[in-house]
Amino acid sequence: MIKFRYAPTFKDYLALNRLVVFGRLRSLMVIAAVLCVLFLVQPFVNIGSDHDRGVWEVYRSSLALLILPGLVGVLVGVTFVAARKRWKTAEELRVEREYEIDETGVRVNSPTVAGFLDWRHIVEAKQQGGYFLLRTAQFQYYYFPAAVVPDRRELVRLIAGKVAGTKTRPPSARRWLIFWIWLAIVAAIVALYFLNPTPS
Repeated sequence: MIKFRYAPTFKDYLALNRLVVFGRLRSLMVIAAVLCVLFLVQPFVNIGSDHDRGVWEVYRSSLALLILPGLVGVLVGVTFVAARKRWKTAEELRVEREYEIDETGVRVNSPTVAGFLDWRHIVEAKQQGGYFLLRTAQFQYYYFPAAVVPDRRELVRLIAGKVAGTKTRPPSARRWLIFWIWLAIVAAIVALYFLNPTPS
C-alpha cells in the first residue's frame, strides 16, 4: 500500500487546470501558433507581388489570421481566472488529504470528504509536469505532486497494471474529426491570404 498526505496549493491546482486545458487545446494551440507565424511572415512572402503595399498595410489586411490565436488566448485567460475564483470559494479544494493507494483502488480521506475509487472507474492515469493525474469518466481528477509519493515506482507499476492502455490509447475518432475540421479552416484562411491575388 502507498500512503501519504498532501495539502493542495493554488500552484498545484493551477498546474492541474493548465495540464487539462493544454491537453484539450493542444491541436488548436499548434494551429494558432502556425497562424501567428503565417501572419508574421506574410509581408515577406508577398514582397515580390506587393510593391505598392507597405509591411504595416499587409499586416493590417491580414488581421483575420489572428482570430483563432486570439480565441485560444482568451480561453487560456478565462481558465486562469476561473481557477483562481474556484480556488478561493471552494474550501474542499484546499484541505489536506490522506491518500491510500493499493491493488483495490484509491482511498481519499480529509476533514470534508472521504471516499474510495475502484481502479475500474479510473479511465486515464498519467505522470506529467511533475504530477500524477488520475481521471474518472466524469472528468473528475485526483492529482498530487510526484514528490509527495513515497514509492513512485510502485505507483507507476499499479497504474500500468490497473489502468489499461493509458499511455498507448489512440486519440478518439471525435478528437481526430475536430482536428481535421480546424485544419480545414486553417487551410481555407491560408488559401484566402496566400493563394488569391491581392488587388493593387
